[in-house]
This record gives sequence, structure tokens and C-alpha cells, in this order.
Amino acid sequence: MRMKNLLNFNKQLEEDIITYSKKYCINQLKDIKERYKIDILIKFIKIQENKNGHDNCYRKIKFITHFILNINNKNFIDLNRKNIEDYILLLKNENTVKEYNKKIIVIRQFLSYILLTIDIKPNLIYSNDLINTMVDKIEFAIEENVLNEILKNINEVKYKDNILFFKIGVETGLRAMDIKQLSYNCLEKEDNICYLVYNITKMKINNHRVVIHQKLYKLIEEHQNKYFPINLDKNPNKLLFSPRYKGKNNISPTNVMKEINEIIKKYNIKGDNGKLWHYTNHQLRHFKVKSLYNSKKMNVLNIKEYIGHKSDLMTQRYLQTTDKEVKDEIIKQKKK
Repeated sequence: MRMKNLLNFNKQLEEDIITYSKKYCINQLKDIKERYKIDILIKFIKIQENKNGHDNCYRKIKFITHFILNINNKNFIDLNRKNIEDYILLLKNENTVKEYNKKIIVIRQFLSYILLTIDIKPNLIYSNDLINTMVDKIEFAIEENVLNEILKNINEVKYKDNILFFKIGVETGLRAMDIKQLSYNCLEKEDNICYLVYNITKMKINNHRVVIHQKLYKLIEEHQNKYFPINLDKNPNKLLFSPRYKGKNNISPTNVMKEINEIIKKYNIKGDNGKLWHYTNHQLRHFKVKSLYNSKKMNVLNIKEYIGHKSDLMTQRYLQTTDKEVKDEIIKQKKK
């Protein structure tokens, strides 16, 4: 039976190699001698195909194939930092800065995926392996001291609706687009537990519920009362954040960022690196994921469901860690 399963696996793998070689015009796949490496690569690309277009997947499979063929190691499990440094040197000699950064980001993503499958060494690629401004473009969580200083001075924003928008982001970690599209009737209470109900636009999931504190519940209630009854002429879609004028957008996430950054500039709010902080709305989402994980109240899979991620890998990337502890936790929870 085991031999039969092995033969079926080998047959399927060979078929996949032919299919993906043709689909993405990557003849080098057949040059990878270790079949398990191709198996991992194809599984990774299958996941990417669910969220990326053909051209994007083509680049990823091309970059990763080049990586596999140019690391002087027989097994992924034996990969070490020296192998990565040698490969980085090769990439720097062969590519522009822009292309080099694109390839490093893809390879790091692939290594994070491998870590969920086999015990390779974590953190083989460092943030400073990226060149110049690409490091600054990687999203990260807002630092707690920065967040506290912003909250201390949040009432100075010009448009008061932006305060509620910001506070919803802080407590729930919702994407800015989902906060913007919150329904006027977005609150629920059950057994004295307060919920915020919203649609996850990116994943096309409706009526997703997250628990919120009583304080935020009351703030939203006050906001609802301010706009009651709903002016259907201005707000035909019955959104929580009503447009100020007919035909205008209900609220602008860009304007929220602008006002928060004005507060940061006014009060000279700096990060741990001593530089003036630059705020983006998505930093609150990263902050929420890290806060939930560090509180030990939720495991990675619970956080994935709470935050509305499609894959474990995305939640792991938000945690900015590829350590064995997180991997083991994911595997353990999936077995339950």
C-alpha cells in the first residue's frame, strides 16, 4: 500500500512538473534533482495562484527555481546563513537594486512557507538584506509608545469622525477599507458581550463579528445617535460614517493618515530608532495581531480567524517571525 501511494505521488509530481513547466515556460524545473524540492515549490505556487495573477506567479516560480539551483546544498534542512549570503552576493552581481529586492522578498516568503513543512533554520534572510528604500516599504506594527502619544493628542484632529475611525482600527485591527464600509447598524450585543459586525471586503465574507470593549461600543452608539435619523439623500447605503455632502465619500482613510501624521509632527513623536514616526492605517492591523499573540489569549489559528486572513502564512508574516515555536503551534492546532 505504501509503495502504491509512493508511486501515485511520484506520478502526480511528474505530471505537475510537466504542467507547470509548460504553464510558466520554466524548463529549469526538470534540472532540480531533488524531487521533494519541486514538490514544495509547486505546492507553494498553487497557494499563490489563489491570490496572484499569472504574471506574478511566473516571476515567483522563476525566482525560486533560480534560488534552488544556485544554493550549494543538497537539503533545505541544511540551509544556513552562509548559503544565503553567497546567494545574495550572486543576486547583487546579476540584478538592478529593484530586481534584487523583488527576488529577496519572494525568497523570504518561500522560506517562510518551507518552515511550515520542514525544520529549516529560521530567519535566514534579514530585513537589512533589502537595499535602500525597500526596507521602509515593508509594513510593520506601530510601536506602543507612539500609539499612546497619538491617543493622548487624538482630540486635536480637525474632523472628529476620524477619531472614531482611528479608535476602531486600534481595537479591532480592521482594514481601513472595511472600517470605511461599516454599516450604520454594525453593533450587536449578546449575553452582555459587545460585538462589531462587518464585511471582510477582501475575502468576500459578510457579517464577520469581533468582540469589542464596552467603551468603544458606547462611542459608536454616540456616533450613530449623532446621525440619526439617517439622511438617505446623503447616505443611501446606510453607512456608519455618513458623507458630509451629497455625492461625496463617507470618510477618507488617506485623510485619517494625514491628520494623524500632523499630530506626530506637531508633538515630535518618534519611534525607538529616534526618527519621526510615519503612520499608516495598516500599522494598526499589524499591532492588533502582535498584541493578540503576545497576550497568549489566542493561538495563531484563532488570530487568523479573528483578523480575517486567508492563510496561516499571512498571519505568520504579520507576526514577523518564522520561528519553530509558531510553526509547531500551527501544526498542533490543525491536528485538533
